[in-house]
Amino acid sequence: MRLFTIAAISFVCAFSAMAEELPAEKTAVAEEGTGAWSGNADIGYSASDGNSETENLNFIGKIEYLKGLWTHGLMLGAVREDDNGTTKAERYEAAYKVERALSEVSYLFGNLEYERDEFGGVYERTSETVGYGRKLFDSETHRMEAEIGVGARQNELQDGTMEDDAIVRMGAAYERDISESALFNQDLVVEAGEANTYAEAISALKLRINGNLYAKLSYTVKHNDTVPAGTENTDTYTTVSLSYEFGKH
Repeated sequence: MRLFTIAAISFVCAFSAMAEELPAEKTAVAEEGTGAWSGNADIGYSASDGNSETENLNFIGKIEYLKGLWTHGLMLGAVREDDNGTTKAERYEAAYKVERALSEVSYLFGNLEYERDEFGGVYERTSETVGYGRKLFDSETHRMEAEIGVGARQNELQDGTMEDDAIVRMGAAYERDISESALFNQDLVVEAGEANTYAEAISALKLRINGNLYAKLSYTVKHNDTVPAGTENTDTYTTVSLSYEFGKH
């Protein structure tokens, strides 16, 4: 599977040499830039006492660096839920993504993802993909982009079963400005392979509190077609958190 990934990267690099380039003046300005940082951090916590004692902590942080034709992004996330001293959910995830602009609306990307879910049907998931992305539209109130790529995935199920798979990755991201203080996001990712098809959908609503500080409500659905007997195919997460953003471009 790793040979498959190397071959896919080679194909994308060859395609990059033939792909459309940015206008000369835009390329010159981009290459002379000093780079720009942006990102966000979301933190949510809830607790109850009395007949039921529960605690829930969720964190997700993203940072992005843009310089010239290249964009580098890093994401870290964690979710933990305890009920009367018993852990009911525990999940960690990390991702690194690099993009190389081909034009004002298209780009090539490479993506690495890792996820560990102590209670999910898939205990560990690692994927490496490369592909092509394009902005479908970008207006004052609506923005959407889509991606398609190929690569490899390594899964470890809760029963210890190991799965190595060649995959096709498809993704889409939609953003809508509801008002000056409200923003809606919808993200969808599908990794389709012979052994398993994994899908993740995230719906989020952000309400500006003050400046770069937002209240955020999100709903996440994760689905695996193939899981061990006795475990669920679908996991859902509802989170309420505070979100701080900086340097958006």
